[in-house]
Amino acid sequence: MNNQENIMNKKTLIAAGNVEAPALLVILQKGYSIEVVIHKENMTLTHYQATKDNYIFFATSFLQLLGLIALWENRGDEWKLTEDEFILVKDEIEKAETRAGLD
Repeated sequence: MNNQENIMNKKTLIAAGNVEAPALLVILQKGYSIEVVIHKENMTLTHYQATKDNYIFFATSFLQLLGLIALWENRGDEWKLTEDEFILVKDEIEKAETRAGLD
């Protein structure tokens, strides 16, 4: 079975415009408040801000905000990679590239 057939046989969720509203709902269900930050000179959106307790997350989409929140909820204040984790991530990316034929 090739990769395309494998994907067709699985439930798939793709980062696209239709996931933004559901991502916002999840953020709100988690108890965060949302603010839109606007550039004052030209009145364009610069980013969204999610706030809860003493934490503020900034991103340019609700999906990105939800990702940051999930990262913090799972890793806490020590969210940065350790040296060992960096090596693990690097190895996993190399494996994925090999599977994709990019080696």
